[in-house]
Amino acid sequence: MSDATLTAEILPPPAARSEMRAAPGPLRFEERLAAPFILKSLSAEARESYRRGIQEFFRHAGGIHLTQVTQEHVLRYRDNLIRDRRRPATVAQKLSVVRSFFSYCTDIVKQVTIDIRYSKTTGTD
Repeated sequence: MSDATLTAEILPPPAARSEMRAAPGPLRFEERLAAPFILKSLSAEARESYRRGIQEFFRHAGGIHLTQVTQEHVLRYRDNLIRDRRRPATVAQKLSVVRSFFSYCTDIVKQVTIDIRYSKTTGTD
């Protein structure tokens, strides 16, 4: 699968995106937020695994925004996988994708915070 194909699957068409922005309501998870994380992998198989894993987790969590995810959501997801009799290796792999995605998001927030602090101390924008 090419990067263009993967991006097309993650991002809705431009018209749909503008409609999505116009709709008021609670924050919801948008798959496009995961695109940079997914696309950083060189392997098409890994990209597909990440996409499916993230999509499945947020579907299970009710589509909440990534800033609203708690440890409880992850534990319920894990318990649901076990209840569905998923193999231990499958459970571990799916949880690894979730953990890696949130680690990636945390790293971005840390870098932005560092950049903002640097900008304030040096007086640059």
